[in-house]
Amino acid sequence: MVQGQHVGWSSARCPSGQTGTEVKFLGKLPMSQSREGTRNVDGFAQEQALEFSSPSRSAVREENQPPVRFVVDPKRRLVIASFGQRLTAAEIQSYAQNLCNHPKFDPSFSEIADISNVKELPIEGPDFLKLADRIDPFSLESKRAFVAQTSLQKHAARIHKILRGQRNFRIFEKLEEAECWIRS
Repeated sequence: MVQGQHVGWSSARCPSGQTGTEVKFLGKLPMSQSREGTRNVDGFAQEQALEFSSPSRSAVREENQPPVRFVVDPKRRLVIASFGQRLTAAEIQSYAQNLCNHPKFDPSFSEIADISNVKELPIEGPDFLKLADRIDPFSLESKRAFVAQTSLQKHAARIHKILRGQRNFRIFEKLEEAECWIRS
C-alpha cells in the first residue's frame, strides 16, 4: 500500500490526458491573513489547514493513521482510497498530488473513495468548488464510487458529484457494492 507523504511545495500536472489540471502539493503551507482574523491556506479558507501543516498535528492523529491511504492497481485500472476520521481540503489536495506523482496512475482509472470513516469534514463551499474544478486528478469519464454511510459523508459525496458533473459517479453504503459496480 502506498501512503501519501507531505514533503514540500510543488506544482505538477497529472500524466496522460489531463491537460489544464494543475495540482499544488502542500507541505509547508503558504498562509495569508484574511478578514475576521482567519487565514487562507493556498486558497482554502479554513483554519483547520493550519493544524494540518504543523508537525504536532500528524503526531496526535488518532491511532497514528494517515489522513488518506491509497492503492493504485494498474491491472484493474483502479485506485482505492481510504480516508481517515478527520479530512480537510489540504489533505485531499495532498492525496491528489501524491496520486498524480504515482508512476502507475492514469487519470482514466476508476476510483473507489471510502469515506465511511470520516467523522469531521471541515470544508467550506468554495473549497469544495476548488477541489472539484482544479484539484481532482481523475478524468470526467472515469468511474467513481464513493462509500458513504452517514448523512455528512453522503452530502460531501453528492456535492463532489454535482460540482464535477460526472455521470459515472455513484454512492454506496458498502465497499463490496462499490467494487461490484466498478467491475460492471
